[in-house]
This record gives sequence, C-alpha cells and structure tokens, in this order.
Amino acid sequence: MPKILKNNLWKTIIIYLSWWFILLGTSAITKLLISPNYYMLFFYGSVILVTYVIYLIIPFIKWDRLKFNHYIKSIKLQMTFQSWVVSILLLLILFLGIGVHSKLGQTELILASFGGFNWFIYMQPPLVEELLFRGLIPSFFNKTSTKFLVSNTLFATLHIKQGFQGIIISFILGALLYFLVKYTQSLIPSMLAHYIINANLSLALLSVLFLTMILIMFSIVKTKKETNHYERL
Repeated sequence: MPKILKNNLWKTIIIYLSWWFILLGTSAITKLLISPNYYMLFFYGSVILVTYVIYLIIPFIKWDRLKFNHYIKSIKLQMTFQSWVVSILLLLILFLGIGVHSKLGQTELILASFGGFNWFIYMQPPLVEELLFRGLIPSFFNKTSTKFLVSNTLFATLHIKQGFQGIIISFILGALLYFLVKYTQSLIPSMLAHYIINANLSLALLSVLFLTMILIMFSIVKTKKETNHYERL
C-alpha cells in the first residue's frame, strides 16, 4: 500500500472516530448538565458547535489565509454558480412541500418537522455529517471511486441502528448527496438536500430525488459530449 494512501486512511479513521467521540461525549455531558426537557436542543447544538470549532475555527486561527482558503476549497465549503442554482431549487422544493402538506391539512407532519426547535434539531446531521463525510474525508483521496466508496460506506455505517435496510438506504442516499457535491463543487446543496430528507416531507423528498436524478443524467450527457469532442480532436 502506498505511503500516502496509508496516511490518508489513518486520517479517515481519525475523522470517523471523532464523529462518534463528539456524539457520545457531548451526549454524556449534556445529560449531566441540562434538563431532560432541553436535552435534544442542547445536545444537537453542542455537536454542531464542537465539530465546527475543531474543523473550522481552530484551522482558521492556526493557519495563514492562503492555507485556510485552500482547505475550505478542498472540503467544498464554498459557493459556486451551480451550487447557487441548485440551492435555490432545493429551497423552492422545501417551501413548496410545506405549502402542499399544509393545503392537505397535514399540519402534524409539518409541526413534527419544524415545530418548536425541531427545525434546529434536524440541522445537526446535515451540517455535521456533510462536512465530515462529503467534505473532509473525500478530500484525503485523489481517485473518484475511492472518495465515493470510502465516504459513503462510512456514512452508511452511521445508521447501523436502523438495521441492514437502513444501511443500504443510507448508502444510496449518501451516493445521491455525494453526486450533488461533485456536480456543484459545494457542500451547501447537499446540506439542504440532507435537511429536506430528514424533515421527512414526502413531496419534498420525492422532488429532491427527482432533481438529483435529472442532474445525474445531465452530467452523464455532458461528460459523454466532452469525451466525444476530445476523441475527435
């Protein structure tokens, strides 16, 4: 095994274990300090805070501007033209989904997703998991296939409590989110899509999957045209 690949695998293992350490550690501390009524709010908020302090705030303080900007670009925490377009479409899908479910009288479903602090609680997986598994871990590898397999396999194992079916579904959804990042060169659309998936609004979820499939087909056609162009040259 090449030394650089070996080092990157160690980095990946550290990032993966850090997710569990942050999750379990903040859970234990929150249970000791916070009332059960506010446990979920403070727990998820603490996970977001600790993760972003470790992987964004500390590098920002320690590194010079050039190195930090390169780091941000490598983990795709940026906005591109494609990411703006896709993000706007995803937000429209989210609001459309809320509107349709409201018209259908499914207020309980909307409240379960956005009532009280639920909207904030649902932000934790997209903000943290996308940063680690669609941003940091893929940045350690050069080959697209390696990026895809390693990041999605580890992401799927996070959902081991949901059983084998949950792992398979998580791998498939992770693959779609990975494609969004690859297509837009940004984590922001995948964070929004992940949030919509977790919010469990059926219409919005189906729309997200439909949009992603269209983007995949568009990308395949575009790549094929570019390949044929280069072959003719």
